[in-house]
Amino acid sequence: MAHFDKNSNEYNGNGHYNVGGKEFMSIWTFKNKHKLTPNNNNVNGAEGQQLFDTKVEFHSCTPDFGGFASVFIYPVTELENYYGI
Repeated sequence: MAHFDKNSNEYNGNGHYNVGGKEFMSIWTFKNKHKLTPNNNNVNGAEGQQLFDTKVEFHSCTPDFGGFASVFIYPVTELENYYGI
């Protein structure tokens, strides 16, 4: 697992990165992009744990704002499958 932030070459925007030719997003960023609700810390944390438990590829990043030192980012294709997009 690699860690990224807004100074990384992979940075595309808050919670959005391109890593090794693959697009990664945090759950919050993905839900914002697709206007999915609920989009809050409790729900997103539980959903992130479910994704984590399936052993999907993930990395971490430092969010541009908010109260978290780091969050996980997942392949967009895995997020699309999980949320049925």
